[in-house]
Amino acid sequence: MEHELENSWTLYVTKQRTVQGFEKSKQEWEDRLANIHTFITAESFWSVNNNLRSPSEMTNDRGDYYLFKDKILPEWEDPLNVGGGSLILNFDPFKVDEVWNNLQMSLIGNFFPEYSQFVCGAELAIRKNRFKIAVWVSNADSDVVKKLSIQIKSVIEVISIEFRRHASGDKIEFSIK
Repeated sequence: MEHELENSWTLYVTKQRTVQGFEKSKQEWEDRLANIHTFITAESFWSVNNNLRSPSEMTNDRGDYYLFKDKILPEWEDPLNVGGGSLILNFDPFKVDEVWNNLQMSLIGNFFPEYSQFVCGAELAIRKNRFKIAVWVSNADSDVVKKLSIQIKSVIEVISIEFRRHASGDKIEFSIK
């Protein structure tokens, strides 16, 4: 018996850049983005996840994993991402595997049902000797995002969570400690 999830999810990975820097066009970005697998059951998720290298094994690599609800692309221009932002999780880097796995399980397991409609997906950015984990949300309403941040912090061991709107880039709107 398989355990069906509330939503179907797609795991993406980015291919290595041939040149350092940012993509110059949406097409360059989409060319780097590879769809690994779309799944609707917990068993299908684990069959893929158990065959990926853990983030801690990739400290000298560069790349990104994206776990997004199916039909939502991990790009700011996707219609469901345009008005939203990212909740950036600040955590002990020695716990990256635990934080990433717990976040994935909480998202696919619908641990935040009252805010699930606002969650688009999660990002794990791997850079040389550092990691970034973020939850992408479709709604940048401060009250909704703060409440979701508090719920995430109650389930996942993080130091703090910062919120940044996609439209404003690096500007931190608020931080929950």
